[in-house]
Amino acid sequence: CDDAGAFLFSGLAAGDYLLAGRWRTPAGLVQWAKTDVSLGPGRETSQPLRFDEGRAIDGVLRLQGGRPADLATVTVVAKGRIDGLGDAGVEGEGHVGSDGRFVIRGLLPGNYRLELRSPSSWRVRAISITGRDVLDEPLEVSAGVDVSGVLVEGSQARTELRGHVTDSSGTPA
Repeated sequence: CDDAGAFLFSGLAAGDYLLAGRWRTPAGLVQWAKTDVSLGPGRETSQPLRFDEGRAIDGVLRLQGGRPADLATVTVVAKGRIDGLGDAGVEGEGHVGSDGRFVIRGLLPGNYRLELRSPSSWRVRAISITGRDVLDEPLEVSAGVDVSGVLVEGSQARTELRGHVTDSSGTPA
């Protein structure tokens, strides 16, 4: 974009496209835009791209089996895939406060999975919203709607999985 907010993509083939963008305002707020565009052969198309405030996921982190000396070393990360953007991954993070609360801001509408990052190897053990287990479901972030009241439970406990590989007749492979 130039200083007036104008953009130009030239040399595109006629067809349907998804026009998407994300930017940080001078005040530090993340905004996003996404719209479908159809280009006809041999003609120029003008398409406004209106940016909206990014959405948020907020909640509380509870750690089992002790707490790190400094919760500020723990980050809750939202990793998502956005419809129409193919393999383009989107990520946001929120640092955990001394009371365990976190907010991940500036998210585009889409589906997200939560992870923990910390120097002490904390991992997500459970995720719930208003008592409903959502560990195995992506959190859906919709346009104009924040996701609130997420409870993330972290643990340092490790498990093992053992097994044997066999062929279709049961003979060890």
